[in-house]
Amino acid sequence: MKSIISIFLLSLILIPAQVLAGGEVQNFRWLVGIPGVAGSSNFEDYINALYALAISVAALIAVVKIIIAGAKYMMSDIVSSKSEAKEDIRNSLIGLLIIIGAVIILNTVNSNLTNVQVTMEPGVFDDQPEEMTLEDAVGRGVCTVANGCILEPCNSTFMSSVGATGASCRQRCESLNGFYNEVITPVRFGSVDNSTCALTNEQRTAAVGEITADLVTDSCPAGETCYVEQCGDASGGYRRGYASCERACTGGFGAGNGLGGAAYDPVTQACVFVRSDTPDETVTCATGGCVPERNACASDGGYVPSSTTNPPTIVCRRPQEYVPQAAPETPVEQCPAGQTLNCVDGQCACGT
Repeated sequence: MKSIISIFLLSLILIPAQVLAGGEVQNFRWLVGIPGVAGSSNFEDYINALYALAISVAALIAVVKIIIAGAKYMMSDIVSSKSEAKEDIRNSLIGLLIIIGAVIILNTVNSNLTNVQVTMEPGVFDDQPEEMTLEDAVGRGVCTVANGCILEPCNSTFMSSVGATGASCRQRCESLNGFYNEVITPVRFGSVDNSTCALTNEQRTAAVGEITADLVTDSCPAGETCYVEQCGDASGGYRRGYASCERACTGGFGAGNGLGGAAYDPVTQACVFVRSDTPDETVTCATGGCVPERNACASDGGYVPSSTTNPPTIVCRRPQEYVPQAAPETPVEQCPAGQTLNCVDGQCACGT
């Protein structure tokens, strides 16, 4: 009998668990209503209803067993039967008290303990990278280009090219809204300044833009239109076919010499070119990478702009040769006979 009851109770739990484990069942119609479920097909509601039903059934069984034991006690005159009846009544009362006490204790401590919840809320994962300040990035040692941060040594050519003349590294760094990280390393006969300036990629790009803008203003010939081109790499830029960026920019003009740039900046590796009247030539590539077409453009005194992205076509640009303007001749003042021209600090006058 006990085995049958155990199998029955286990089936009440396992069979609905297999059917309803997926949560809500779509288009499901109950053939027979379950007390406490009220037509819901949710697995949680089923377990809670089964819990309430089990408490009720257990209490009912205890009461029924008390009634049966009482009847047995009254109808039997045998001493051993009366003792068994009293034992059954005592056990039934203890079981009933345990059931009622358990329910009262659980509801008193926390009413949610009698309310089964097996549905889990989907986890929310923040896949956004952690936002850090420049100071945090330097302190954690993660100031890298991949993380949007650049460490510029204070003794670099770039830092000496930004900010006001005579300004300290701290002042130059703060003028770029960067983070100045002072690092003084002691050595045997003094100390070495290894301080750096941490900049975001955007801040450094903006600073480079200001440098190149000043370069164009200072070096572009009067009446001409100039532009700046980056040195680049194998995919684009003016260096292709030349030993260095500077040689390609200002090494001369013509195949093998250079592109005849007006000025070269070693900090940004930018070259100022005079815009030519010759329009850009669009070339269709015969192979992937456009290597023959790029080489042909370079050998013909042109280059592929660094803005070129996805061949099958490339643009070959030929800048105009930069011709330095001759300095205006200083008029020579003629002095009267017997006098000589005397010049002091650029001021000249005739005298004896």
